Amino acid sequence: MTGGQVGGPRRAPSGREKEGLGGEQVEGRHAVLELLKARRRQIQKIYVADAQDASETLDAIEFEAQRQRVPVQVISMARLDREARTEGHQGVMAIAARLETVTLDELLEHRHPFLLVCDGVTDPRYKWFTDRNFMRAMAHAVDKRGIINLCFHGLAVAATSDTSPENKIFYNPNLKDYDYDLDLAAKILDGAGYRMLRPGVRGDPQGHPLVFNMTTNTGVGVRDQMCAIFKQDLARLGITVNYRPLEFVTLVKALDSSFDWDCVLIGFTGGLEPNDGADFLRSSGNLHLWNPSQPKPATPWEAEIDRLLDQGTTVMDQRQRAPFYWRIQEILHDELPIIETVRQVDYIAYRNTLENYDPTVWGLYKPEWIQFRAQ
Repeated sequence: MTGGQVGGPRRAPSGREKEGLGGEQVEGRHAVLELLKARRRQIQKIYVADAQDASETLDAIEFEAQRQRVPVQVISMARLDREARTEGHQGVMAIAARLETVTLDELLEHRHPFLLVCDGVTDPRYKWFTDRNFMRAMAHAVDKRGIINLCFHGLAVAATSDTSPENKIFYNPNLKDYDYDLDLAAKILDGAGYRMLRPGVRGDPQGHPLVFNMTTNTGVGVRDQMCAIFKQDLARLGITVNYRPLEFVTLVKALDSSFDWDCVLIGFTGGLEPNDGADFLRSSGNLHLWNPSQPKPATPWEAEIDRLLDQGTTVMDQRQRAPFYWRIQEILHDELPIIETVRQVDYIAYRNTLENYDPTVWGLYKPEWIQFRAQ
C-alpha cells in the first residue's frame, strides 16, 4: 500500500502571486472539498473543468458549494491548466481568502509542525500520508499473518522490502518487519496528536476526522479480502476507510494523471536487475507513486535514493553494487512512502522425467535446455 499524492509539482509563480503565506488559490479535488467543509475562509469562486468523468468528490464539491452559495464556474481544461499553479489540479480550483500567518514562536509551539503548507495544498490527507508517525501506525495496523491465513490459505510470507528474498544478492535481509500491533499503533497516533474525538472517531491535530479512500483494481478477490481486513482493523483505531475499487484502466488514470486517490493496494512485478525499478524509485520517475515526476527531489531521502541509483549503475560487480540497493530498501522501510504487505508462495508440479526444468520467481531458467529423459 502506499499513501496518496495530492497536488503536483510546483510551477513558476504567476505575476498575481503576492508575498506572504498566500493560499488564495487552492487546487485539487480533496483540497477544495476540505476547504468547503472547514468553513474557515471565505471562498470567492470555484472553477471546475468541463468534460470530466463522473466523480463522487466532484459531486460533493458541487453539493457543498450550493449549500454555502459559493459560485461554481465551468471552464475549459485548457484554461484551468493556464490558471493553475500546480500540475495536479485535478480539474478543480478555488479562489479563497489568504491563509493567516503565524510567528516563529507560535510555529515552534506546534507539537508536530511536520508540514503546515505545501505549495498551497492544504488537504489534511496530504499531511497524514507524509507524516512518518502516521505511516508507522498504519504499518503496525497491517495484519500480515491474518492476510496470509485468510486470503492466501497459508501460501504467502510477510514482505519487508520491494525486492524479493529470492534475489539473494540484492535483497536486504537485515530489515525488521513492523509487527502487527494495534495497541502500539494507537499509542503512536496518540503521541503524534491523532487523538480520539469521540467514541469510534479519531482526528488529526487540527481536529479533522481520519477518513480516507482506499482503492485497488476490480476483479481480484484476494485484494478485496486484504482491503476488508485493513479497513476493519483501522476502524478499531477510530479511522474510517472507504473502500473504492476501480476498473484497471480507471485506476491507472488516477495513478498517473488525475492523482484522485488517497491510498492504493497494488502489486509491481520485479526482476533480477534492481535498476529495472528505477522509474518507481527515482523522484523524477512516472511510477514514483507518492509524488511522481518531480523536477527535483522533494525530500532529502528521495535525493539520497536518486544518488544511490546513479551510483549503482557505475559498478559492474554485483556484490559491490548490492550495498547501494540495500540502502535504498532501508530508506523505504524507514520513511514508509509504501507499506509492504505479503508475497505469495507458488508450487509447481512436474514429472521427474523432465530434465533441466528450473523454475524461478522470474520464469524458467534456460528453457531451451528442457527435455524429457530418454527412456
